[in-house]
Amino acid sequence: MNFLYFLVFLNILTQSIKCTESDWNYKENGPDKWPKIYAGCSGKQQSPIDLETSIAQFNDDLKPIIFNNYNQSIRWNITNNGHSIYGKMINPPVAPSISGSNFKEKYNFVQFHFHWGFNPYQGSEHKLDGNKYPLEIHLVHQSNTGKLAVVGFFFKLSVNNRRLRPILEPSRQVIFINDQMIENFRLTDILPNFETANKNGYFRYMGSLTTPPCTEGITWTVYRQTIPISENQLKAFYSNKAETNHRHVQPLNGRKLEFSVEL
Repeated sequence: MNFLYFLVFLNILTQSIKCTESDWNYKENGPDKWPKIYAGCSGKQQSPIDLETSIAQFNDDLKPIIFNNYNQSIRWNITNNGHSIYGKMINPPVAPSISGSNFKEKYNFVQFHFHWGFNPYQGSEHKLDGNKYPLEIHLVHQSNTGKLAVVGFFFKLSVNNRRLRPILEPSRQVIFINDQMIENFRLTDILPNFETANKNGYFRYMGSLTTPPCTEGITWTVYRQTIPISENQLKAFYSNKAETNHRHVQPLNGRKLEFSVEL
């Protein structure tokens, strides 16, 4: 049964990022119309949400997340799938994974992708206390039993961040659907220091994929620690033909929102 569960979720994940999907987008068939096409998008545990610190409950069981093998150099296929720019590994020596927290099992890395807007004052999918950020990265992971866990980081306007070069150059190149580029880098090259990020804390809630079919049952982790990026660097995403690609925040509907450190 576990293997069948794995196949079902792998198919769901694949369908949500395939460039051949033409029945949804962020324009005429945008997020407001998704529920008419995909019943799952009208569910009661949808993502993204507004991460409100005033209602987040401290959970001492949310220990630091361990990012295993995130510091190895990996060959990436960076692709424009018409909905986002995403990166998939090309035969990594060892697959990165996450553990720790209150996870019951290890989650293996699958892919990363970005969400952005038209300008530096919007773009992230989640909000933090009602505020949007210009860019958000999602790191998608899957357990051996097929369960999905997504880790998100916000990008915050700052001065030029030289560490982002490995993702900015491909983002400038893959501007049309199905454009691809090969790049080599470590995930730690573009992400915050994990020890610092864990000390600053992360939000945890149960939600969904933020794109159709909007499948629920996803374990969401969004860190408060941000990644610096300049307004000029953001233009690497604005030139993309996918244009804006963020979904509006969804109602919490009584779900528990937790935080890993005392606020």
